[in-house]
Amino acid sequence: MRLAPSANNAGPWQVRVLDALFYAGVAVLVAGIVHIASLLLLPRWSKADGFAKVVAITAAPLRTHLASPVDDAQFGFRDPAIASAFCRYDLTAGPVHISLEVADTDFVSVSVHGRHGRALYALTNRSASHGVLAFTLATDDQIAALDARETDDEPSQELRVSVPEPKGFVEAQALATAPSQRAAAERQAAALICAAATPK
Repeated sequence: MRLAPSANNAGPWQVRVLDALFYAGVAVLVAGIVHIASLLLLPRWSKADGFAKVVAITAAPLRTHLASPVDDAQFGFRDPAIASAFCRYDLTAGPVHISLEVADTDFVSVSVHGRHGRALYALTNRSASHGVLAFTLATDDQIAALDARETDDEPSQELRVSVPEPKGFVEAQALATAPSQRAAAERQAAALICAAATPK
């Protein structure tokens, strides 16, 4: 009976094949790591990220801007049935209060995005309390300071959202289920309010 040669007794051509397979595997692994890393880091390298585009269309921080079709084109593909409004925030001056009065609309959302466009938090009209979506954006230190001012007898009822970066933007979206409802959806999105949070 003839046995197959072991790896230790492999001939020169078999060694070359094993070496080639090994290096090919290493090359594929390195290429995969580089590809994944580039996908994760690309938003940070890009000068035209979501925040930069919002800065370009908003007049100043905390000013709400209703996105036009030209603005939508800058963001790439946008659903024509969705009306959007934006405001950008800067928490270096203190917490920011976000609110949106929700009308009788099929779908409304408010989402918070970080400096590089990554979505950090979102609410829909299903979460509205008394017809309003409202929360306060703050850093961890600012939330700790707000908590320290509270008493056990009068705890705050506001929703506080901690964000990892002081700068970012908020987007409000409203769905128009028919072309005739587009104007109503735009009014709904444009009702987004971003304002400096007042101490309580």
